[in-house]
Amino acid sequence: MMNNQDLINIFIEEAHDILDGLRDYCYQHDIRSESAQQHFLQEIHTLKGSANMVGCDDIGRLCHHFEQYIQDKSCYEDIKFKQNITDCLEILNLSVSALESGVLAPDYSGILNSLSTPNIPVADDAVLSQTSLQLLHKECVGLCQKFRMVLQKIQQGHFDGAIKRLREIIN
Repeated sequence: MMNNQDLINIFIEEAHDILDGLRDYCYQHDIRSESAQQHFLQEIHTLKGSANMVGCDDIGRLCHHFEQYIQDKSCYEDIKFKQNITDCLEILNLSVSALESGVLAPDYSGILNSLSTPNIPVADDAVLSQTSLQLLHKECVGLCQKFRMVLQKIQQGHFDGAIKRLREIIN
């Protein structure tokens, strides 16, 4: 009979396989295409279900926010869309690696939520003005820069600094 740790170990292996496959997929396909969107949604949905099944709720929430981001067609117009996708994959990969090594992974869902549901000022006729688009772009670029700094801290093993920076970004 399998215990919970055995299930978590299977999840970790499956998660790395899915994330590695998606990372490779990013470089081999047009990730703005409908087929790529469906592929990403299917894989991330599988990962979310597996994470929730073994009690890795933080990873499940990350996957949920990632799904929302992929479903938001307005994000596809962002020049950094592919970079945002690869950053989201990296966050998920780091979270799975943290689980694997027994390190408590910070909750990145606030950052992913900011990417998927930006506060967009909308004109009366529900068409974004040029000024609104510029503000949104500036907000997204700033958020991605902060996000990359957090990733650097994590990759360097500075988890306390990364967690502190994340809290500053989220609040």
